[in-house]
Amino acid sequence: MTIIESIVAFLVVILVLVAVHELGHYWAARACGVRVLRFAIGFGKPVIKHTDSSGTEWVICPIPLGGYVRMLQSEDPDFKPGDEAQTFDRTSATRRIIIAIAGPLANLVLAAVAMWGVLLLGSMQPYAITGEVTPGSIADRAGVRSGELIVGVDGRDTETVRKVGTAVIRRIGEGGVLTLQTGVLGRPQAPIREYRLDIDDWPQAEAQESPFASLGLRLSGQYIVGLIEEGSAADTAGVEVHDRILAIDGVPMATVSQTIAALQGRPHENLVIQVDRAGQARDLNVRLGAHEEDGRGFLGVGLARQEVRYGPIEGIPVALQETYELSGLLFDFIGKLFTREMDTSGVGGPVAIASVARDAALMGASTFLQVLALLSINLFLINLIPLPLLDGGHVLLASVEGITRRRLPQRIQLVGAVIGVAFIALLMSIALYNDFLSLIE
Repeated sequence: MTIIESIVAFLVVILVLVAVHELGHYWAARACGVRVLRFAIGFGKPVIKHTDSSGTEWVICPIPLGGYVRMLQSEDPDFKPGDEAQTFDRTSATRRIIIAIAGPLANLVLAAVAMWGVLLLGSMQPYAITGEVTPGSIADRAGVRSGELIVGVDGRDTETVRKVGTAVIRRIGEGGVLTLQTGVLGRPQAPIREYRLDIDDWPQAEAQESPFASLGLRLSGQYIVGLIEEGSAADTAGVEVHDRILAIDGVPMATVSQTIAALQGRPHENLVIQVDRAGQARDLNVRLGAHEEDGRGFLGVGLARQEVRYGPIEGIPVALQETYELSGLLFDFIGKLFTREMDTSGVGGPVAIASVARDAALMGASTFLQVLALLSINLFLINLIPLPLLDGGHVLLASVEGITRRRLPQRIQLVGAVIGVAFIALLMSIALYNDFLSLIE
C-alpha cells in the first residue's frame, strides 16, 4: 500500500499546488481583460474537458507534473482584428507583469492559509532540550552541555522544537559563529547561558542530512513529566512537573517510548527512577501501580509538551510571520545552491515529493498542511527566478519593455528561452537523479 499511498498523496499535493498557481494567472488575466483560451491541469491529451460561457476551455490531462493557462496571442488562429486589447502579447507591460506574478503570489497566499490552518488545528511540540553531545564535535568544543532548555538561536526566541530546527537549518552553508542560548526547564528565572559554536568547519553534506547530529548535538527525546496524577506512585515518590527521566534501575532511558515500555512492563515493582530536576540528578524510590484493565505498570505521570494553538483571528499575523520566515529560509537555500555554498543532494523530484507527502498525510492534517505550505513557498520562489519560461522571466521581459518602451529583439528572447530550457532541464535532471539514488538505496 506504500506505493499507492505515495501516488495518492503526490497527486493531491500537486493538483492543489498547480490549480492554485494557474488560478492566480487566470484571475489576473480576466481582471486585466485578457482572454483565456484554455486552463489546463497536467500535460498531454485532455481526458476531461469543459468549455464555459466565456469560451475558456477547462481541461485535465493525464501527466500531473504541472499545468498552464493559454491566453490569446496576436499570432493565434483565434485572433481577429479588434481583439488587440484581449491579447496577452499586446496588452501593456504593467498588465503582463501583474498576470505573470499572480501565479506565484497565489502560491504564497496558499502557504499562508495552510500555515493558518496549522495554527488553528494546533500541535503539541516537545521542549527543545539538549541531549547527548559528541566528544570532540563542534558543540563539544563550544562547551554545550546536555539537559539544558534551548531558548534562543542567534538571539532569536525559539520556544518550539520546530523553531529551533528552522533557526539552525538557516545557517547551513554559512561560516562564522552559531550561538545557542539555554536556560533551565521549570526555572524561568534561571540565568541564560550562551554557547558560541564555530561553524566554519561545519560539514555541509552532513549538515543537510542531519543538522544537529553534524554539530555533534542531539535534542533529547527523554520523558519530561508534564502532569502528575494525585495519589499515584509518582505523587507518593515525590516526582515533580518538569522532571526529566534519565534512568530506571540504572538503565538509561533515551526515548519516551523506551521509558513507557520500561514502566509498563513492571507492575507493582519497586524501582529507582533517576530524574533530572532543574539541572540536578535525583534518585527516587518508586513502587509502581498497575492499570486495572490490562495490569500494565502505572507511574501516574503525563508527558510534557507545549501546545501551539491560535484562534482564527490571532492566528492570522502569526501565520503571516511563519510564512515570511519559511520564505526567507527557502530563499537562502536557493541562493546557496547558486553560490555553491550548498550542494544539490537536497534537491528532490516527484519521488521525494510523493514520499514526503505520504509521510505527512499519515502523521495528520497539521503536518500535511505544513508540508503543503513548504512546497507552495518553494513553487513561489522558483517561479520568480528571472529566466524565460518561468514567471520571473516574463516579469523581467515586461519590465525591460516598460523601461525602454520597446520590445527586446526576437534573437535575444530566443537566447533567453534556450537558457531557460537548459536551466529547467538541469534542475529536473538533478531532481530525478536524486530520486533514483533514493530508490536504489
